[in-house]
Amino acid sequence: MERYRVRWRWLLVTLVGWVLSGGAPVAAPSVGGRVAEAAQLAPLPQRTRVVYGAPPGVAFAVYVGLERGYFEELNLAVELEPVHNTAAIAPNLVNGSLDLGHMAAAPGFFNAVARGLPIKAILDASHYAPGGRSHVVMARQELYDSGQLRGVEQLRGRRVALSSVPGGLGIDLDRALQRVGLTLDAVEQVQLPFVEQAVALANGSVDAAVTLEPFATQIRERGIAEVIRYLNDDYPDHQVSFVMISTQLIERPEVTRAFAVAYLRAARAYERARQFGEGVDEIAQILSRYNQQAPVAVAAAFRNGGMTAIDPQGRLRVESIQYDLDWYRQRGFVDRAIDLAEFVDPQYADYAVGVLGPFR
Repeated sequence: MERYRVRWRWLLVTLVGWVLSGGAPVAAPSVGGRVAEAAQLAPLPQRTRVVYGAPPGVAFAVYVGLERGYFEELNLAVELEPVHNTAAIAPNLVNGSLDLGHMAAAPGFFNAVARGLPIKAILDASHYAPGGRSHVVMARQELYDSGQLRGVEQLRGRRVALSSVPGGLGIDLDRALQRVGLTLDAVEQVQLPFVEQAVALANGSVDAAVTLEPFATQIRERGIAEVIRYLNDDYPDHQVSFVMISTQLIERPEVTRAFAVAYLRAARAYERARQFGEGVDEIAQILSRYNQQAPVAVAAAFRNGGMTAIDPQGRLRVESIQYDLDWYRQRGFVDRAIDLAEFVDPQYADYAVGVLGPFR
């Protein structure tokens, strides 16, 4: 009998809270020490299609949300649009081709925002986990075995492969080099996609590569190169990418709020796998459908600290974005300042946290 009184008491408190808040969602009670994360936001009144543009394989939380049905529960039909040239994402958010975009802090993007594109960054998509092993510098095996290249201080004058020049990994490498009294100018940067770096290391056309998991493990297992630096140590909390919203979604906050709630549920499932090992094999299986990597390799990356993090509160590392922006400006890649207080809009992440409650 007492159990029913408690349940009715909770329902009464919830109803009163809902009325007093003008219909705002109320977080569910704790269940077994963990906040129940079935979304308390009512589904949108009609099925709403939104297009999410991203490079293939990188939109981790979106993939989890799609496969687990979190977007569907809120009447959102999320369609993935593969974008191989990320420079196209910002203008496509403005012209209506995309509703949301998966962006990195790159010079072309910053220049577009500085020129007044009315788009906002709203959610964390990926950042370096402090102490993680997601991004690394690898030395060609012959140079490593001979002792010629065992640390970043020995990169001076050498050819180093980077996926984009300039780009975030160049900033990581610059920070690593600064620790040993060098800068990025001390190396010869060679722009190569991640998938081509193994061949370049094997044939000796580059001496080192800045890469990420699971590519790093595959290169090492083939005896092509060896890790000499974990860049997470040099730039913890580096904001790798973030979710952007278009001008049309800025004008439809109810749709953006629904997306944020479903997205954050998925991000938390991802983080439980990464932080606590909860459901690793299932999450790895989901991601493998999109990144063309074997599920066992993805699961190993989770267990070995090789996956980047997603903030379970959805919040962006604004200090990191500012650092990258200043780095690009100092080197002439970005020509105008940006007011990040105007660019980063935390209201949707805050709303989602209010719906889902604290992360545990």
